[in-house]
Amino acid sequence: MHYIGLDVHKESVSYCVKTAAGEIVEEDRLEARREALEAWAEALPTSWRGALEATPLSGWIHDTLAPYAADLALGHPAAMEAIRRAKKKSDRIDAAKIADLLRANLLPRAWMPPREFRELRRLLRYRRRLVEQSSWNKNRIATALMELGEPYLKTKIHTKKYLYPFLAERTARLRTIPGVGAITALTWALEIGETARFASIDRAVSYCGLCARLNESAGKSKRGPLSKQRNAHLQHVLIEAAKLAPRWNDELARLHAREIERGHRNRATIQVARKLVALLLAVDRRGADYEPRED
Repeated sequence: MHYIGLDVHKESVSYCVKTAAGEIVEEDRLEARREALEAWAEALPTSWRGALEATPLSGWIHDTLAPYAADLALGHPAAMEAIRRAKKKSDRIDAAKIADLLRANLLPRAWMPPREFRELRRLLRYRRRLVEQSSWNKNRIATALMELGEPYLKTKIHTKKYLYPFLAERTARLRTIPGVGAITALTWALEIGETARFASIDRAVSYCGLCARLNESAGKSKRGPLSKQRNAHLQHVLIEAAKLAPRWNDELARLHAREIERGHRNRATIQVARKLVALLLAVDRRGADYEPRED
């Protein structure tokens, strides 16, 4: 069995092939093209396991090489920070370090969503960008008109159908939660993927970037702002949903009112977003429609 570390860039992929004992068999650089990767993988003489760091470019490379490998893993970028901060750094050195982590079974693995999920994720995230740009342009036009004395008119456009057959049942179930709409449900399903990845609600809340950063040393702990190690897109959607959901969900409305009484509106929104995560996770795991809690 050989172990291969891959260091991925826009135009090239550096690789290092090692034996189980750590001896370098081969190291070189390939063009970041599907044809070049397939030709290289077909020429490998024995069964192999590979690893590469999770980046925006990792998806298609993983899909291309996975059929040729006994196992092809993605390394979690934040947990592989030591590679980026090394004193000596080059593409070959990075590839060799990834190969060493893999053969020593120390690679911090990241979850690879199915291909159909990744394609819809990309579309949904692009939609968010378009909505943000559209809102910015509308506000600029409204400001320009108001500067000329024109009255301000606010209009809303509602789109109700986001139909993807393999997600239809799941998103319909999530939308039984009052305050959860089509975009929130679809975003949750695509970004979370398999709920079994999360051992607890706290893990899911952390993944969504809704918990504070913790610094603990010598028996003293200090909470900071929201952690930057999160799924930024999912965090954005949940926080936006939390601002509106209390209007339709009595349970969330009571929670929001209770937090507002403590005098911090932003914290109230975060608490509602955390509760939304708990509700979405519960409905997803149970595989049944939402049932309101009886007081």
